[in-house]
Amino acid sequence: MEQALVRFGRFVNDMEGNNRGDSYINLAQFLLNNRRDGSEYDQSHVPVQQQYEAVGHAVRAVYNYSAMADIAAETRDIDYQSAVMSLWIIL
Repeated sequence: MEQALVRFGRFVNDMEGNNRGDSYINLAQFLLNNRRDGSEYDQSHVPVQQQYEAVGHAVRAVYNYSAMADIAAETRDIDYQSAVMSLWIIL
């Protein structure tokens, strides 16, 4: 869902301008930031900014890491960039 929200936010920004799609990107980041207190299976065992090792269900992981990369690219968040780069090296 987070990946789709980022893509939709980009689309709205392209079509309407004035950063009108940023609210969708912010919602995606909010959802990623609130993934915690779960298990490695769905990558919710630690905050996404602290995930430096690929664990859990492969398909869920790819969607989660792709969304993290999208957020890192859109927001230039250093914590997201660091986690994504560490995961990229591992994968």
